[in-house]
Amino acid sequence: MEVKITESLSYAAKVICIASLCASILNVLSPGGAMKKSFKYALSIFILCAVITPVMNIKLDLSQITGTVSSGTADNLSSDLNEITREQFEKEMISLIDGQLKASEIQDAEIRLFTDIDTDMCIYIKKTEIYVDKKYSSKIKNAEISIRNNIGIDANIYLTQEPTG
Repeated sequence: MEVKITESLSYAAKVICIASLCASILNVLSPGGAMKKSFKYALSIFILCAVITPVMNIKLDLSQITGTVSSGTADNLSSDLNEITREQFEKEMISLIDGQLKASEIQDAEIRLFTDIDTDMCIYIKKTEIYVDKKYSSKIKNAEISIRNNIGIDANIYLTQEPTG
């Protein structure tokens, strides 16, 4: 038989109140002297059991409160979180690549990062394309080496006819 949360909480409150009342009466009637400390310890254990026992019997069914979440909604949420994580990853990687390009004295590059998420939910870089003005043609090789050595990715750097930006 399923018991509703309100009924369970009501029962737990009644048990705790009755146990507290009994413990108070027993405390007043308790013996004095050396026995008082042992008796208070026993009353404490009694109150603790009175609190724990009904609370353990409460079965929380949160679907009554929140409603059931359909698997489609859960899949959409997971997909949305993956896209947010992927976008953040791409921004960080582009920032790292841009830093390496600036260290190689290449400015105003257009960086295109193509990523995907595999079955283990890991983001990986499929392809990296960097477009720079032809005035940086002598610095491309060093920039590619710097990106490979410092970031660990192979980037393809292409020359454009007009300044990027």
